[in-house]
Amino acid sequence: MKKAIAPNRFGDLLKLFGGLETLHDRLLKLIQAKIDAMKQADVARIGELTRQEQEVAQRIHEREGFRRQLMDAIGEQLGLPPRAARVLSVSQLAARIPKAQYSRLVSAADGLRARVARVAAANRVAGIVAGEIVNHLKWVFAAVRPAGDGTEGYSGKGVLLPVAETRVFDTVG
Repeated sequence: MKKAIAPNRFGDLLKLFGGLETLHDRLLKLIQAKIDAMKQADVARIGELTRQEQEVAQRIHEREGFRRQLMDAIGEQLGLPPRAARVLSVSQLAARIPKAQYSRLVSAADGLRARVARVAAANRVAGIVAGEIVNHLKWVFAAVRPAGDGTEGYSGKGVLLPVAETRVFDTVG
């Protein structure tokens, strides 16, 4: 027999999903802004956006802790063993509740799932852009690095010397 989740707990669960959707929307905007900053080589902006991303990710992590606690309470109400409800998927939970709650739960979960998917896709793009920037910088540094084996330095007069022959005074001026 299916048991309804207590209205206050069910409302908390739907509110939690809505809050997570909002946080993921914010994270998506930050990732998109960071991609734009990468394209413009705005290092200061990239750093600020990264800091903001970390704050949003921390808030999402905190909400995940609340979700686990809420699922423990819901699981207890549904007669599940302690902590068993924490690992239930939405479809597994939905199978245990009446149709009226089922449709609202699945709808809220679908909205959250769509936002998480958009964030994951944007994050993949940001990773690709960052990787391309690193590859480009490697290419640039390889192009300006002198040919030959071993590490080299410059003398006080600007003459290229192997590091083994470079004196500390020449190196620091």
